[in-house]
Amino acid sequence: MKFIVKQNRFLKELLKVSRVIKTSSANPILQFIKIECDKKGITLLATDETIYIQSLIPIQEGEEKIIREIENGSILIKSQYLNDCIKKLTSKEFVFELVDDIVKIEDENTSYTLKTVPSDEYLDVDFSNEGDEINMKSSEFVDLIDQTCYAASMIQKPNSQAFLTSLNIVCKENKIVFTALDSYKLAKNIFPYNTSASFNINIAASTAIEVSKLLNDTNTLKIILNPSRALFSTENTKIVTQTCLSDFPETDRFIPSNFNYILETNCRDLLNTIDRLIVSSAPSECVVKMNINSDEIQLSTNLNDVGNGETRLTNFKFTGEPFEILFQADYLLDTLKAVKSTDVQICFVDRNKPFVVKNPKDSNSVMIVTPIRS
Repeated sequence: MKFIVKQNRFLKELLKVSRVIKTSSANPILQFIKIECDKKGITLLATDETIYIQSLIPIQEGEEKIIREIENGSILIKSQYLNDCIKKLTSKEFVFELVDDIVKIEDENTSYTLKTVPSDEYLDVDFSNEGDEINMKSSEFVDLIDQTCYAASMIQKPNSQAFLTSLNIVCKENKIVFTALDSYKLAKNIFPYNTSASFNINIAASTAIEVSKLLNDTNTLKIILNPSRALFSTENTKIVTQTCLSDFPETDRFIPSNFNYILETNCRDLLNTIDRLIVSSAPSECVVKMNINSDEIQLSTNLNDVGNGETRLTNFKFTGEPFEILFQADYLLDTLKAVKSTDVQICFVDRNKPFVVKNPKDSNSVMIVTPIRS
């Protein structure tokens, strides 16, 4: 096994697949990266048993020759040592050569030798294209994840429902619906898509977020979904994750449609106004009281029993009688950050019912925050 490859391109793909490797694991093999050479180029594979990521470095792209003198073979190398060695190389190219069970990495100024492990000791993974196919721009997928997965819980709490940590993806009636929720927030985003496919699957929301980070430098994305796994594929990268078996609730019944109070304002202004109240405490510990009338929005909070904070917002439009509501600061802050629009519309039923937050120009996205009952 041997190849000569451009250092910057190899390092880029190496760092990409290394993102999924945890610093500690009960299974030692998860600390390794699989490197395989064939007529297509160099393939790097890494996993944490939740996400499997495979990245291909082609021999040539357009007029640019990336790899030369390639000889077939495969091997496992510990990720930490390999990353450190490749980062410290100073030449444009380096030589990678396997002799017995030792790899030699060498450029014009530096050489390293690293111990290896046979590649057949690595975990098997299915990267086949079996399932329903979705195609979209990777930027569209990233936006959908940003605007949905924030609402899910990132940690599975004892005795809590598994769906609270999941992203639900449903395809029906020429649209794909992305939904996530926890006990206090809900986000639902619709992606219009002309297809006859029909499916309903769940994947871990934290996994979907990690996938979006791994794919955000690509142009197109193919998603293959079946009941057991989800495959995310670009030209040279494939990511596989298992689906979650838990049932996801029907969420349309949680979304109110008739409102007594409607607030419209600049999203960034409202976000900054709430943020000013968070002093010497985490957002999760800050309860905000919002009083709205036709002249101003007054927001106040108790600062950990030390004192009080109060601020105002005057640039807004409000429909309805004077109104007061309590909410936890981080729930609304997270939601406002996910709206991704200049203006925001917040629709209230009453002070004790969940309220809707949305981009007034986007009917395909809706977010819900549960207030604190008073």
